[in-house]
Amino acid sequence: MKKIDKANFFTIAEREVSGMAGTRIEYLCLSCGEYKSYLLSVAGYEALAHVSDYYDEEVDDYKFPDAIEGKKVHGSVDDYLVGGDIWLNINNDGVEFDSLTDGIVILFIEKYKWQKMAGKVNIFPTNENIFSRIKEIISES
Repeated sequence: MKKIDKANFFTIAEREVSGMAGTRIEYLCLSCGEYKSYLLSVAGYEALAHVSDYYDEEVDDYKFPDAIEGKKVHGSVDDYLVGGDIWLNINNDGVEFDSLTDGIVILFIEKYKWQKMAGKVNIFPTNENIFSRIKEIISES
C-alpha cells in the first residue's frame, strides 16, 4: 500500500463500509499526483491496536490514548483503534489527472460508487457535490 502525503492531502468524502470482514471507514481523497497534477484515491487509516486493550475495569469504560507508538489515534472502527498514516486501499491505486474534464475522474467516482452503498444505509454526496468540493480545493491550491 502507498502512504499518502498529508501535506497535500484533502478529504472529499468519507463513508462507512460493512462487509464480512467487519466495518471500515473509507475516504475519497485528493492529493498531488506523481505524474499528473492530482491524484483521486480511496484510502483509509491503519489499525493501531485492539479496542479491548484500552478497557479500564476500574471505571468500566474505555480510555483511548491520543497516540500509540507515536502514531495519532484517529478513532475506533469495529474492534480496532485506527490512526497514524492514511494509506491507499490495497486494491486501488487511484487515478491521476490534470483537469476535472478528464473523463477518467467521473469513471473513477462511479467505479467506487461514492453515491451508492450496499449494506448500511448512509447519505453520500452526489457526483455534483464531489466535483464541487474538488473544484474548491483545486482553486484554493
